[in-house]
Parts: sequence; C-alpha cells; structure tokens
Amino acid sequence: MKTGKRIYLSQVNMEIPNDKLIVFWDTCALLDILRIPARENLNINDLLCYERIADYIENNQLVSITSGLVINEFLDHYEEEHNKLLHIQTKLKQKIHDYADFMVSDKKRERIVNAVDLLNIEHRLNTVLNRILKNTFILKEQNKYRDFADYRLRNKMAPAARKAEYKDCYIWGTFISLVHALNPISPYVAFITVNSKDYTDDTGHLHSHIMTDCRFMPSMRVKLKVGELYGDLRSILVV
Repeated sequence: MKTGKRIYLSQVNMEIPNDKLIVFWDTCALLDILRIPARENLNINDLLCYERIADYIENNQLVSITSGLVINEFLDHYEEEHNKLLHIQTKLKQKIHDYADFMVSDKKRERIVNAVDLLNIEHRLNTVLNRILKNTFILKEQNKYRDFADYRLRNKMAPAARKAEYKDCYIWGTFISLVHALNPISPYVAFITVNSKDYTDDTGHLHSHIMTDCRFMPSMRVKLKVGELYGDLRSILVV
C-alpha cells in the first residue's frame, strides 16, 4: 500500500507548513477502518468521519503523519484484518441469500439477491485507507525514539504503565519528538489512537504521565475516538 514521503525529524520544518493542523496516526486507528463492520463499538458514522478526515488531508487543510513503526505494524496486520473483512462480507451475503429463499415471489427474491451480490464493503474501506496513507508523511526511525521507549518501559510509564509495550512507547515518543521539533508549533497537533487503556488511568481520564507530556504544549491533543478527532477538525476548519 502506497504511503507518502519518508522524512527524518530534522526535515519536519522544511516539509510541514507550521500553520497547518496535524494528525499523527497510531496503528490501531488505521486498522480500525477495516474493522468497522465487525466491531460493536464502530459503525457507519465512524467511516464517515474517516472519509471526511481524508477530504481534509487531500484538500491540504490537514497534514497527516505517522511513524515508520506504525506503517510496519499496519502492514504486518493488514492481510489478517482484510481476510476477516472478506469473511464477514461473505457471511452477510449468504445470510441474506438464505432469508431471501423464503420469499414467495421469485422476481423479488432475484432482485434482492442481485442487489446483495453487488455489495462490496471492502472497496469502500480500502479506498479511504489508501486516500489517507498515500498522503501521509512517514517519520523514519531514529535512536532517540528507542531511547524514549526504553526509559518509559523501564519506569512503567504510560503508555507502558499497564503492560510493558515497547512499540506503544516508541510511537508515542515519535509523536512527542515531532511536537518538540515543530518551530513554531502547529495550532493543532492531534495523536489519534483507539488503545484507550494504554493512555488512560483507572477513571478513564488521560493518564497523568500523558498529561505531563502535553502540559507545556497547549496545541497537543490526544484523541481516543475518530469521531472526537473529526469533531475538533470540523469546528476549526472551513470546508
């Protein structure tokens, strides 16, 4: 799957206009696009949010960026999630076919079956994924992100407070490094993840470690749902 330009942290200010809003993708937020038909906590409104965000990116109203590690993780899981999606689509079609068999009118049954056979959820989901990824800058891996992840892991700091997840720390460290590298900082820089447990405390609020990271950067946001991200963008941007 095609992605945007790969850059080093030192190139950020040459490549990203400082007056643009920025979204930084976690792996799960991208994979969730393929999971929309299967997850009870996701629905068509989430897909519409992803599509509107893709519009903002393509219209140069929003800069999309992520870590090289995110792309590697995404590609590692893409085939599995894609196959699950195809399986769900096939089962859904067969179920409707089975119900249609009970219809008395052959013509009505044929119309329903023919319409269902045209259903292609996969195409729409892959389309929005491609629209986002092909316009997404990829931050190349650097030692400073590894150092950050090592420190958070050793000290059991979020996003490794609940479980020792090195990759989550690495990705969060990449985002933090991006924010600090922007000069001047963008008016809005959002980190979008759906791994809420890694970034929140037992009360469901952002973990104090994450809050401390954001304390001196008022334009930083951590969004745990794509709808929340889209809501922010819609209130700021004029389409």
